[in-house]
Parts: sequence; C-alpha cells; structure tokens
Amino acid sequence: MRARWRRRLSTITLLACLLGPAVVATAASAGAPRLLVIVRLELGAVPESWLVSERQVRAQRRAIAARQLELARELHGYDFRITRVFDSLPYLALDVSYQALAVLAASDRVAEIGGDNPLWPSLATSTVLIEADQVWPTGLDGRGFAVAVLDTGVDADHPHLSGKLVEEACFSALGSCPSGATQQTGPGSAAPCATAGCNHGTHVAGIAVGRSQSLSGVARGADLIALQVFSPFQGEPYCDDDESCPIAFTSDLVKGLEHVYQLRTSHAIAAVNMSLGGGYYSSQSQCDAESPAIKDVIDNLRAAGIATVIASGNDGFLNALSSPGCISSAISVGSTTKSNRVSSFSNSAPFLSLLAPGSSILSSVPGGGFALMSGTSMATPHMAGAWALMKQADPRAGVGTVLERLQATGTPLTDPGNGVTVALPQLAGAAALVPPSKAIEITNLARKKKSKGNRRIPIRWVAVDEIETVSLYYTLDRAETWTLIESGLPAELGEGTWLTPELDEDAPWSKVKAVGYDAEGFRVGGDRNNRWFTLRRWEG
Repeated sequence: MRARWRRRLSTITLLACLLGPAVVATAASAGAPRLLVIVRLELGAVPESWLVSERQVRAQRRAIAARQLELARELHGYDFRITRVFDSLPYLALDVSYQALAVLAASDRVAEIGGDNPLWPSLATSTVLIEADQVWPTGLDGRGFAVAVLDTGVDADHPHLSGKLVEEACFSALGSCPSGATQQTGPGSAAPCATAGCNHGTHVAGIAVGRSQSLSGVARGADLIALQVFSPFQGEPYCDDDESCPIAFTSDLVKGLEHVYQLRTSHAIAAVNMSLGGGYYSSQSQCDAESPAIKDVIDNLRAAGIATVIASGNDGFLNALSSPGCISSAISVGSTTKSNRVSSFSNSAPFLSLLAPGSSILSSVPGGGFALMSGTSMATPHMAGAWALMKQADPRAGVGTVLERLQATGTPLTDPGNGVTVALPQLAGAAALVPPSKAIEITNLARKKKSKGNRRIPIRWVAVDEIETVSLYYTLDRAETWTLIESGLPAELGEGTWLTPELDEDAPWSKVKAVGYDAEGFRVGGDRNNRWFTLRRWEG
C-alpha cells in the first residue's frame, strides 16, 4: 500500500494504518514497531529549472537544508533516525517511532508525510525489432551520451560492459553498499548486491549499452552510469517464505535520481533506466499524488533534457501500471514478444508511453556470462538506449520531442486484452524525422577571433548528401553587403580557400557564409560561421 496523508488527519493510529505494513521497518529486531517515511517540507521551493541563476539555486538549497535542520531539532528527544537528506528537493526521509510520527503530523514545518515504500525489480538479439541495427551504420550508436541505470548494480568487469562505466554510486537504506554504508560513490560502489536476483542490473545495462563481439545493446557506443539502489531482504514481509530478495526503497530511488541530476553538468546523460516498480495505478494523477518526491525529481531531470524511462510492470494489468512508471512525466515501457505481440505479463493502460522487446532477451549477467530473461525490465533498457541514439541525432531535442518522434514512426501494436494501441519504436524512421540542424555548416571559423588581410584562409564545411556544389561569400560590414569568394565548389571537397582582401583599416564585423545547391542548381540551404571576427588591415 502506498498511501500519503496530510497533517489534518486526526489520530496517529489512523496515520499508521494508512501507511500499512509495507513500511514497518524490522519490527522484530527493534522491539517496537517503527515506520519508514518521507516528509515533504512546508517550504516554497520550486523546480530548479524554474530558477534563472546559480545564485537562486544555491539560495533555495540553503533554505531546504535549514528547514531540514529545523525539523530535526523539533524531533529532538524522540526516537527517530534520518535515513536520507536531499540537496535539491524539499524532502527528508526518516525512520521514526510512533511518538516521533505524531510530532511530524503536528508540525507546521511538514506539508505531507508518505511511506518510504519498497519496490521490486521487474523481472539471436532484439535490437533488430526496433531497427537499432539500421541506424548503427549511419553513426548513431549513442556515442557522446550516457545512460544511467538505477538497479541492483552491475558487473563492471563483464566483457560486454568493458570500458563503459564512467560513474558509480550506491544508495542502500540498510547499509548494503560495498563499504557497509548507506551510500557510497566511486569505483566499485555499484557492484551487484549480494542476494538472489542481483544479476538483474547487469542484464539491464547490457541491453541498454553493452557491446561485445557476438552481441550489442541498443546504444552500443554510449557510456554507462551505474547506481545500485537495492537492499537484500530475507523472508517476510517483503520476500516469500524464507527466500531472499532485493528491495529498493523510495528514498533510495529519489536520492539516486537526484545524484544523476547532479551529474548532468559533467556528463551528457540521455536517459535514466528504472526497471523496477510495484502497485496498481489506474491513473497518472493518482500516481503523481502518491509519489510526490519521485515526481519532483523526475520533473527536474526532464527539464534538464533527461528522460526517466521506467518499466510498466509484470502483473498483466489491463488498465493500470506499476509505480513509478505511472508517473505522468516518466516514459513508461511495456513489453512485446519476438513476434511483435504484446507480452501477456505486460501491464497496460491508455497512458502507456511505448512498447519494446521484453520476452526472452539475451544479455549479460555477473561473472562474464549471458542469460535469457523476460519482463518489462528487459523492454525498458531498449528504450533508454534508443533515447541515447535519438539524442545523438538531435542533442537539442527535449524529452517530449523525442517521445513524439518515437511514437509517430513506431509500429502500432494493439493489446488484445484491452484494445489499447501503443507504438513499438522503429529507430530508422524516428531518426529520419530529425531535421538537419543546417543543410551546410562551416566548421572551422566558429571561434576565430582575428585574421590578417592578404592571407589565404581555409574554409571548411560539412553538407547533407543532396548538396552538390557550394558557393562561399564574405562580408566586412555587418552583413549589409556580401562579396563572392568562389562558386561551384564540389561539396564533397569539404574545403575552399579565401584570399582575404587588403584593408586600410580593421574590419571588426567580418563573417563568411556558405550556400549549397543541389544537382539541378536549386539552392538547398545556407550557413555562416556563428561568430563575428575581426579582419585586421594588412601590415606588409
């Protein structure tokens, strides 16, 4: 059960009942029942993408930290423990007694309280089914971008992931990081967790970005950011009987997503993959309301151009998705078979974003081997990898634009159980929708500051295939007049020469432009270097 409540609710007994047994933390070992909660602070914070300066960002973060500290002081003397502190989000995760919970419910510093709920992994090649193999020869392989995988950790030594890992981190509520801490960053920190099911993350990462001699993931040229966000459990209340299983708490997911958000300035991140979830959500509004912390951090990522791609779930629901895939700003992914039918286990709803292959997918597992697995967990990294390819094709495209292109060119597949039709993306078609940023572009004068007159300067360009010839022009007077340098240059040469004129005085507003023409002589497009430069007078 994933409930939240507002402070107006009257009794602590009702609050605890609304949270439900899913958030009771190790009651047997602690003696008295305890609750894992996430508190939204009463603070006028806004998404950082709304703030116009770094100064405002820093000021808001200071305000968040101050309010977190104030709340901790208010709880002084009661039995509580802070489990997660968030830097950019007005939330605080805590492990509390019933007495401390009553203080939170009465506090003016608290806007909402919700459960720190558990989530589970959503348990030849499939890349041809989404046309990844058709765009690799064009150079689209995700190179220059990274995919972040929040999962059970990855085997960094697996040959399929060799050289891929650029960042690692671990956020595990029960101190299951390799160092024994609840969080860890740096090499080795995202090693697979130590329980049954912890091969999941290596398999998912291999589908998204893996590359080896016999098998390739979708974005085989992309980098990998790995975050281990699971904690191992044994038996009830989370696992069957005496079995062990990995569980991810909401606070660990939020902290992991916030960490990815912080990394956006040091890596070009195309997408975050979350092959996990739980619950039954028949509407996105319900899902958003019950997972506000996850919704807020996904919104921050989306505003930064990073897609959060999440599994729809494996319960076979015909009118609902699991959380957090049901969040309105996330990209939800259902599963298809190798014969392009919706998998029987795949959750479906009218608000499902995309489909992808998820039945019997071969990918890497810890120890250097490969295995077949099925689930929306396997479908999701197909789309996270596809996002890297689409961002490489058009780095300026926002999350909504990429989604529209994938949906518009995908193969429509109808779920026979509910009649809902969703697109199975076809990457060659989606990539074709990306307009060339410029039909022809000068590449070597963008940062040129000064040059002298009466000197030969090379002018280099790149052009789309339909351009056959190129004409070059220059201006010395803020583009009021243009003078021809040379016309009819074969486009495939990629370079011409400009003998700069002798000048009596400096010309600070100089530019060069190229104009392309097709085989029939029709103008296709033009471009000029994007900065003015100074052409200095000739001094002999």
